[in-house]
Amino acid sequence: MKLTMIGHESWSLQAGNSHVLIDPVLGSGFGSDAARQFAIVPARNVDLQRMPVVDGIVLTTEHLQHFHPASLRRLSSDYEHLLKRKVVYVPELFPGAAETIVRACGYEVQRVDTQAEFVIGSLHLRFYMPCTEVLFWDSRVASLHVEHKGCEAVFIQSDTRIADAYFADVNSGVVACPQVMVMTNNFQGSGAQGPIGLDNLLPVPDQRYTRVSGLRLLDEIVHKPMRRLNQVPTLILAGNGYRDPFGKMHHPWSNLELAQICSELSLLREVHSLTPGESFDVGSARPGEPVDWICASEEQAGPIQAKGRRRKISLGTPQIKAYLDEMAKTWLITRYGQMLMTQGNYLGRPVGPCRAVLQLTRDDGVGQQWLLDVSRVEFVEVPDEGAGAIKRYPYGIRVDHDDFCQLLLGELQIWELLNLSASQWYVCDRYDSPLAFWLEYYSEQVDYGRALRSYEMSLATAL
Repeated sequence: MKLTMIGHESWSLQAGNSHVLIDPVLGSGFGSDAARQFAIVPARNVDLQRMPVVDGIVLTTEHLQHFHPASLRRLSSDYEHLLKRKVVYVPELFPGAAETIVRACGYEVQRVDTQAEFVIGSLHLRFYMPCTEVLFWDSRVASLHVEHKGCEAVFIQSDTRIADAYFADVNSGVVACPQVMVMTNNFQGSGAQGPIGLDNLLPVPDQRYTRVSGLRLLDEIVHKPMRRLNQVPTLILAGNGYRDPFGKMHHPWSNLELAQICSELSLLREVHSLTPGESFDVGSARPGEPVDWICASEEQAGPIQAKGRRRKISLGTPQIKAYLDEMAKTWLITRYGQMLMTQGNYLGRPVGPCRAVLQLTRDDGVGQQWLLDVSRVEFVEVPDEGAGAIKRYPYGIRVDHDDFCQLLLGELQIWELLNLSASQWYVCDRYDSPLAFWLEYYSEQVDYGRALRSYEMSLATAL
């Protein structure tokens, strides 16, 4: 088997006359908003005219950096002659809205149960869903085990933890021990351009995220999983192969740096890192010859130039309140709501029933401020306090007004929002924070219509 990196976590896998594409993102970037795309790095060009004929396409998740409707449509419409069968294989929890888009691109969709073997050409594959302890937004992501003729095997981790069942199957001989395992490094932090994701605006130390050494990161993503296998395979580190439109993401440790640290310390047999176009021979567990259909691009590493004008969307105050009040009902009956209900004091003072604030900001400085009143289970609009709100309320979210409207209308996904304009503060664990709740509430699996709209927006972006 020959494993080739297309970019980030997109892969080409060849064995004999069989060729599978895994999570293909074939353009320069991805995202719902054409004017604010997330760029694949390092930049590369994918020459589909030279690509070997494809037997099937495998998607491990609906996350936008893995599921790229524009790439699927281009393959189906412009390069149909390179597809032996227009079939896309997905794990059992793949969202229905994403399946609808795949079918609209001209493919048959086959859902595959966890650990059930499916065959593409001469390749035998299995999806493995993560262990039960993962967070909701990672729970439907599948990793992939692939075998060829029972003597070569590779495992590709996706954006989630490796399933307990996988370690058990390998150690008991249910599946072949992989010669090569692709391990995912998705650790990101805030850079100089501002906070991202679940970061806290309050100066409260987070022991898990304030300072991450290379050794600690390696222990988490490499050493701990390998201790569960009877045999140690050769490893390839992947992930973090993209950047946000504003350069806010910070990657303190590159895959190449981590691989070098591993090799120098002899923690494992061999650890590698691939760039787009580079290949790896699975049987010999050695680097192979690069392919000629993926080559480096001279695109600059700075912020992506907008390909069009950013959409300006504004909902009226009654519409926003209706959306917020509906969200409040769910918020307060979850564990996230329990954090609000039990927060009686903040900065040495008692707090009233309004314990969470949402600030919708505008470029002209005229924003809106909404308070979640836990006694009335509704949001109340009050005069905007600006930066002063962080001193009065223990929980808060700040987000661009138009971005929030796009989220409500399904024209932006919550994951994108977290990396574009959203920030927060909280006095709890980051996974009980307000934006952590939003990650669940606005998940692609919760609202079919909203998710479908976001995929339609992604499909409309140029490849």
